[in-house]
Amino acid sequence: MKLIIQIPCYNEAETLEIALNDLPKHIDGIDEIEYLIINDGSKDNTVEVAKKWGVHYVVNFKRNKGLAKGFMAGLNECLKQGADIIVNTDADNQYCGEDIEKLIRPILEGKADIVIGERPIDQTEHFSPLKKKLQHLGSWVVRKASNTDIPDAPSGFRAYSREAAMKMNVINEYTYTLETIVQAGQNKMAITSVPIRTNAELRPSRLFSSMFGYVKKSMITIIRAFMMYKPMKFFCTIGVISILIGILIGLRFLVFFFQGAGGGNIQSLILASMLIIIGVQTCIVGLQADVIAANRKILQDIQYKVRKMYYEEEMEKSYVGKEMKKRLLITASTFPRWEGDTEPRFILDYAKSMQKYYDVTVLAPSSPKAKEKEILEGVKVIRYRYFFFRKMETLCYPGAIVPRIKKKKIRVILVPFLLISLWLKLLKIRKNYDVIHAHWLIPQGIIQSLFNMPYIVTGHGGDVTSLNFGIIKLLKKRCVKRAGAVTAVSVPFANAIKELVPEQNVAVISMGCNVSEFGCEYAQKNFFNQEDKKVILFVGRLAEKKGASFLISSMQYIDNAVLVIVGKGPLEEKLKKQASEMKNEIQFLGPKTHLELRSIYASADVVAVPSITAKDGDKEGFGLVILEAMASGKPVVASRSGGIVDIVRDGENGFLVKEKDSKQLAEKINLLLSNKDIYDKCARNALMTAKQYDYEIIAEQYADLINNVLQKGKKYV
Repeated sequence: MKLIIQIPCYNEAETLEIALNDLPKHIDGIDEIEYLIINDGSKDNTVEVAKKWGVHYVVNFKRNKGLAKGFMAGLNECLKQGADIIVNTDADNQYCGEDIEKLIRPILEGKADIVIGERPIDQTEHFSPLKKKLQHLGSWVVRKASNTDIPDAPSGFRAYSREAAMKMNVINEYTYTLETIVQAGQNKMAITSVPIRTNAELRPSRLFSSMFGYVKKSMITIIRAFMMYKPMKFFCTIGVISILIGILIGLRFLVFFFQGAGGGNIQSLILASMLIIIGVQTCIVGLQADVIAANRKILQDIQYKVRKMYYEEEMEKSYVGKEMKKRLLITASTFPRWEGDTEPRFILDYAKSMQKYYDVTVLAPSSPKAKEKEILEGVKVIRYRYFFFRKMETLCYPGAIVPRIKKKKIRVILVPFLLISLWLKLLKIRKNYDVIHAHWLIPQGIIQSLFNMPYIVTGHGGDVTSLNFGIIKLLKKRCVKRAGAVTAVSVPFANAIKELVPEQNVAVISMGCNVSEFGCEYAQKNFFNQEDKKVILFVGRLAEKKGASFLISSMQYIDNAVLVIVGKGPLEEKLKKQASEMKNEIQFLGPKTHLELRSIYASADVVAVPSITAKDGDKEGFGLVILEAMASGKPVVASRSGGIVDIVRDGENGFLVKEKDSKQLAEKINLLLSNKDIYDKCARNALMTAKQYDYEIIAEQYADLINNVLQKGKKYV
């Protein structure tokens, strides 16, 4: 997915660098970000500033042609360079560059073709009261003319999908902002708006010299656009009004005529006749204009197809000598159901990181209210149905399959439906992909092993250590043996897989963390209303293997501290009851989204991960919470359990304690909270550790592994 940000420029040397520095360098769901300026006949060193900064493309006009011409020239060049999304912004740094991610999100998710940034007009200090009223009035007129609900029509901060950009035409030479909205509305394009921020004014607007001139040109632009796209309605409305006025004046003449005074009112008859004739002629013009408009639509369709063929040909030329991305299907049973979901998102983050190397799609189980197909944060997602009634598709969410069955045993009847449905879906779509990455041996790995195509499988935890008996154990062995490559998220689970199939090589590649998304800068003072108390944080499912009860017990040995627990699960009520008996303050915040968590991590002092080995043998797979905490610059106190020992180095980036040992847990937490030197050392090392597991590094490791599988072309009979 390629994004090009274009900036029309006319003598912008003073402000251009400021605007460019404010633009994003990375956006989730976007593989490439490139920058383009349109030099609209600048007489200063605008181009030199742009090239020195490192813009990728410069469109040059020898003389000033106006904003509308510059906009279209930039749009065409972006299409030629293969842009999937085009963002237009201003060179005076009027708009906040960080909001580009918000601007393009509806396009990435397939919800819109055009997105317009809605400025806080009433809160913008450099807008005069008159300008604010005129902005609102102009937007209202555009909404009526275009049949859209765009609240800020003059805003130049907007994003276009590739398809929408190829359909754009701007006729007037004044501005593109109003005409393109009318055009999009009349052509039934999906157009929406998002609230954005604005920066302080660096220079006055150059688009108009006076408020009167702005209003006049804007009204002419709107009327002209309406005439083009709704000519019958426009001319016939005028014609009918003229005819009706003529008829009324004619009736007046008739009244006088029958009263015997018609001779003195002959001018009324003449005026009525003229108005009716003008009205009829105007309606005829409307009919003719409607025929012309129909031809224009045909020409627009032809133009769109010619543009599409031309730009596809240009893209093919640019791809000569380049290898097209292979298609990777990622299968998983834990995945966010929608944007902002509190379900674990590590598969989504992994899929996003792999888009650099492959054309990625994720296949996950369906859930009530979740879309069967969507683009989530730039990743293509397919969800397969597995039961007759959608509201009963509750086996996988929220939580995980085994805990869901334990909570309501009748859900076990859904298991065969899930397995069969996954098999049927893979049977249908597998040929669309070059390689498959199955996460969890059960059920994804086992089902994948039934197909004759290259795949790798990753063991995450309970899928490796539990259910190792009977036919399930045989199926797990078969899955591992037939895989082109096998990975585990930590050394203990790699060893467990080796016990199943000793001859199979198992690579240890964990899931990762987007380190740049976390950090101390997201901390908020007194976030938990803790006043002068220290904050100990727990994040995770409230289930047996997470060991939260032992952390709560440890609070009796810790003074002047607040324990904050984030998450939900089957033990929630039991843990709340236990917490109510403790002297320390213990807060239960419930589940939180990925964005909410970064402030929670940053605002805490220590993160505790008291995981244990559950009765069924289930252990902590890797502990992504630990990575997120470390990326936030927080030391961790954790149990020596499962894959945790791969990350936490005792006394270096945190501390390790025995499972189920509340006193030792409290001892290490107290040590961190009371000794600043040890705390600072662990915090620094924690951040360095997190960087080693950044998704850029993890994705490269997985890409090397998958490429080896593809090169071997390993298939099975």
